[in-house]
Amino acid sequence: MGKEMVAKIQYHNFEPGEFVYNQKVDFENARSIILSFPWEEERRKLHVDLTNPSITFQTDNDLFLKLALYYNGKFILYYYNEKHLYTHSFINLEASFSFIEYFFIHQDIDRSQYKLESTWLKNLKINFISQDFVYSTAKKTFFQLMDNWTKGLLLFDFIFLIFLFLKFGINISAIFVLLFFFLLSGGINLILHINHYRNFKNKTLVLSRGSDFFYLETVTLQ
Repeated sequence: MGKEMVAKIQYHNFEPGEFVYNQKVDFENARSIILSFPWEEERRKLHVDLTNPSITFQTDNDLFLKLALYYNGKFILYYYNEKHLYTHSFINLEASFSFIEYFFIHQDIDRSQYKLESTWLKNLKINFISQDFVYSTAKKTFFQLMDNWTKGLLLFDFIFLIFLFLKFGINISAIFVLLFFFLLSGGINLILHINHYRNFKNKTLVLSRGSDFFYLETVTLQ
């Protein structure tokens, strides 16, 4: 008898790592979930990718088998073991059942039946691992929340300040040039960041594209 594993579902408007259901099932339950999924309705807005209308099965040691929609009315299985990606396409849904049952029984696939895909420089994990979509500024300092571009501009301004003072000394002209250059480069970004920090300090936002709701709260630090 096959083992139980987590089943999780994605729809066409979901982000990478966004899933619903997330419950342990055996193969018979998995088969029922597959047959009840609105495949043809989801196919109307299909864009073939690793994040797609699909049902993913995940073992306790993070092996993944994802059944998804594919081109020309077909279906495809993606097997991912955090190192390699294997695929096998099917003309119809029922043809995939024996492959899925094999995965439930063996917690693995028969690699002779799958194609090994080239995944060089691709971040595949985000399409299989569940994300929580919690964005929090709690316990983050002013500089931790600053983006790298603003930090780089401010560093450049500081270096330019040293250069001006070493070359021309401290005078009104140098200060005016520095202030003008500061506003054109990092100054505007710094002002925007200060405003952002004041408004979003100690806030937690839960937001994902596939959800009809979002959640925002202020965290009170002890």
